[in-house]
Amino acid sequence: MKQSNFDYIPVQVLLARLLSKWYWFVISVVMFVGLAKVYLMTKEDIYEVKATLLLDEKKGLEELGGNSSFMKELGLFEQKSELQDEIGILTSYALVEKAVRPLNQGVSYYKKGKVKSRQVFDNLPFLVIVDSSHYQLINLTIKVVPVSKDFFMLEAEGENVWVYLPSENKVVLELPEINFKQKIRLNESFQSQYLKFELVANPARKDPNAPIKSEYSFALNSFDQLTDYYRNKLVVKP
Repeated sequence: MKQSNFDYIPVQVLLARLLSKWYWFVISVVMFVGLAKVYLMTKEDIYEVKATLLLDEKKGLEELGGNSSFMKELGLFEQKSELQDEIGILTSYALVEKAVRPLNQGVSYYKKGKVKSRQVFDNLPFLVIVDSSHYQLINLTIKVVPVSKDFFMLEAEGENVWVYLPSENKVVLELPEINFKQKIRLNESFQSQYLKFELVANPARKDPNAPIKSEYSFALNSFDQLTDYYRNKLVVKP
């Protein structure tokens, strides 16, 4: 009888060997749980919105001043070409900008966490009211550090900062460097050569009397930046 080339290890012996190295299992579990927690704390938040649109092909052709069947017989409009045209319209700069303006996202807010700052949209302790007739600094993060119940320290440091005029929606200047630190009281205005805004208490905050312990920051955005951002995120599929 031919003997097998494999040596069989009793189950009891195998289990004994594995249990003798039990600490490796504990270390592995702790390590991977820790890595998973760090990943969840540092990963970028992703929000997805889906919508379905029904395109009125006949109406679109009529708006161009022609008869749909006649123009199709001439081969002037092919179905694929029409679809691509509609996709081009939906992703156009003008249409995306028209959708972005009512969103009131001229200011982005962030809350400092244990690992990184995360963008926040509600229950903010304050709101930034921008003077659109005054120059503003974009491409710059401004820290808001609580000092007491009604006072905050504004801190900002950056390079190649753009000076933006909101009323005309255009960048008028680029500063090679900016650095400032100033104490401000809640519900008071802050003004400098290239900044003017008011830091007001958020009336929609759940607990307006709760002390503000976390550090926040905010950044001013231009409509061009927001439009380009959402255009790059927009995906249109047939």
